[in-house]
Amino acid sequence: MQIIYWAIITFEEENVMSITNNRKPDFNNILKILKRQVPDRPTLFEFFLNDRLYKRLAADDKLNGNNEEDGYRTVLRAFYKGGYDYCTMMGAEFKFPSGSSLPNTSSLL
Repeated sequence: MQIIYWAIITFEEENVMSITNNRKPDFNNILKILKRQVPDRPTLFEFFLNDRLYKRLAADDKLNGNNEEDGYRTVLRAFYKGGYDYCTMMGAEFKFPSGSSLPNTSSLL
């Protein structure tokens, strides 16, 4: 595991992109990992990337990012060009409010 990690760190970004650029997504690799089987090739997994990385990976696409559809396409292209076998997409923009707290209900018990 340490050898693989070291190899990934030493690659320049262009080298990583050239390795993953022609990789075709295969969701069966993720399924094999979930079943504790050996995938057909090294498989990348992230729940999400950061916005800067999404834009960097999808940089050569002509997406202006001014609408919701372009945002989804940017995420999709970033996972594809990054060599992932899947893409994590948000189903809705639902979020819990931040900074708020629930009232103290311990006295009701």
